[in-house]
Amino acid sequence: MSQPVLVSCPGCDTQYDVSRREPGRRMRCPRCRGVVVVPERKPEASASPQVTASSRLRRARGPACARHPRRTAEGRCAGCGAHACAACWAPAPVDHFCARCAEERHLGGALPIDFGLLATPRLAMTAMLGSLGRLVGWTAFSVLATFTVFALPIVLSGLAFQVTYDGQATWLTDLLAAVFVAASVGMLLTHFLFLVPAGCAVFLDHAIRGRRLPLGEAFREAWWRFLASAPRLLGVLVVVALLFLPFAVLVLGAAWVVNAGAGPLPALLLVLGGLSVGLLPIFTVLGLAVPVVVLEERSAHAALARAWELVRGHLASFGLLVVAYFVVVVVLGSVLGAVGAVTGLRVPLGVLSQLIDVLLWPSLLVAAYHGLSAEQAGVLGRK
Repeated sequence: MSQPVLVSCPGCDTQYDVSRREPGRRMRCPRCRGVVVVPERKPEASASPQVTASSRLRRARGPACARHPRRTAEGRCAGCGAHACAACWAPAPVDHFCARCAEERHLGGALPIDFGLLATPRLAMTAMLGSLGRLVGWTAFSVLATFTVFALPIVLSGLAFQVTYDGQATWLTDLLAAVFVAASVGMLLTHFLFLVPAGCAVFLDHAIRGRRLPLGEAFREAWWRFLASAPRLLGVLVVVALLFLPFAVLVLGAAWVVNAGAGPLPALLLVLGGLSVGLLPIFTVLGLAVPVVVLEERSAHAALARAWELVRGHLASFGLLVVAYFVVVVVLGSVLGAVGAVTGLRVPLGVLSQLIDVLLWPSLLVAAYHGLSAEQAGVLGRK
């Protein structure tokens, strides 16, 4: 039976028995991802590892970098989990990944792009028009995919409800109604909040970066980004809803008091005004968290913190952009509706209005994200 040959990892001083490995071979330390070299077999070598002053110093300073064992790591990569030194991190805003993981995931750094009331809409329109075909194709694919997944429970629960409902609610009719509502809401949320934003963010990011991929490869990347980001986007939605709920309760309570004293009209105005004021920061942070989740692959909590970090110094400007978006959508929808009523093209113009509404919002968000990221990272080349 061979004697054990113990070797210490230079990064964390964990001991390993390498007696069955060939001398000169390299192995990765499972704990810190450091490189351990199997020593030559020497009869006079001691079985216990040598702990030098330099290894003690490195251990006191912290784990060593996986790629540069002589350097102290500054943190762990969110992708592979390896310790990384200052030279191994990807550039901002994806500096929570090491450079290798960022390259493998096709994540780029911040671009020299301006943020502003004029620069952001201009960049949004340029990116939207540059990738319009892919955006429309992805939106159509989203409609088809969500309808295919949710159509069966919606249709079956609706038909069963009509058959079983005889004017009096029962536990069965209540269950069927709950299934119908849940499937309908799930279809709308999947389409508008998960599938469309994830794919549009990918295509718009490609357009802004000038990264022209073949159509099939671009759609595959968008699909895998959607699968990875959907649970995180759902987490963002849940967190924001929980934060908004107490404010909504306060507004409704105040409206109830106003209704008892001044009548329904002031109460209604208070509800509309209060909820609108509360929804503005919600749309601001929630909206900006979407490209952060999709393009930076952050968790729900980290994405909300990152979105607030980007927008907190530009709340007025970003709020004006959100208000301007709603004004443009309302005015454009009214104009297209009026033209459709006069010309008899109500259906195609209505579809066009909905398409503009769906595509303009992610375009504005991705353009604002790139501008704010460049400003926060201090990227040179901005005007």
